[in-house]
Amino acid sequence: MRFLYITVLALAWVPMLAQSQKPTGTVTATAAEFTIPLQRPANDVWTWNRAETPDNANEYSWALTVKSGTDQYFFGFFLYKFPGSREAHGTIQDLFKAGQNSVFKANGDGPGGLLTGANVEVAVEGEAIVVRLTNPELVGLIFHDHPETVEVHTRTPGADFALVRVTYRD
Repeated sequence: MRFLYITVLALAWVPMLAQSQKPTGTVTATAAEFTIPLQRPANDVWTWNRAETPDNANEYSWALTVKSGTDQYFFGFFLYKFPGSREAHGTIQDLFKAGQNSVFKANGDGPGGLLTGANVEVAVEGEAIVVRLTNPELVGLIFHDHPETVEVHTRTPGADFALVRVTYRD
């Protein structure tokens, strides 16, 4: 009976620990930093260009969406499966090398596009992805309206979606 009690108690803690891992975001005048918990260990073997992923599909991403006036900005890491790509395996760092760190702008009144010189950094810290935007002009442009929340888009096998409340620091 004692073993059963300890097992139930341990299993009761698992959801509480999982719930405490939520995305966070901090914006200053010169940088924006967002932490997105991983759903699996960073040191796992990662697979991309999987056979079940359609060609031209966004297979992996850890990205943020920010609405600013009539514009919308997307920034972070993106990996698309190109036609004819062969399945690959490796570390999460290898996965990062296969994709791109970018900022995209979508205009409310027309087409947007890729923004160059964005200085987007994506790294693994502990068991989380950290996305940093380090171009002060771009940080000012994207966050000048001080949105209270930012959408977090995670696309991986078993991924989820979240809103993160932004903390602003002067």
